[in-house]
Amino acid sequence: MTLARLKSVVSEDRVSATKLVDSHHPSAFAAMTLETDEVRAGCAQRAAHVALRRVRPPQRVDVILLNDKPAAVRDRDDHLAVNAAYGPWRTSGNWWCADAWDWEEWDVLAQDGAGESFGCLLVYDRLRKEWHMEALFD
Repeated sequence: MTLARLKSVVSEDRVSATKLVDSHHPSAFAAMTLETDEVRAGCAQRAAHVALRRVRPPQRVDVILLNDKPAAVRDRDDHLAVNAAYGPWRTSGNWWCADAWDWEEWDVLAQDGAGESFGCLLVYDRLRKEWHMEALFD
């Protein structure tokens, strides 16, 4: 019922599900039609998990390194103190074409100016020499 209401509000072609694409790129996906029977089949009760929410588009940030690890993060609104940084995990691909990537990924536990703690995924783009906040952990 909720899916039918949503389709009536935003139109049929704006309701879809994501499907993984055969690629090594960490955020490669395609949109596909969402059918009501598929939704019911996937509604089994599950244990609580940590969710990774991708930031679209990734947010450009400035990162201060200490001993080659992120120690502080600054975006346009906030200055974050890094409590722990795990990584780097290096990934690269599509080196043969224009959309190549060569990244260092860091899982970071940080604290904002108000004392709020959270986890995020920072990525250093080694080709473009810039940092991005790619995702937040819920």
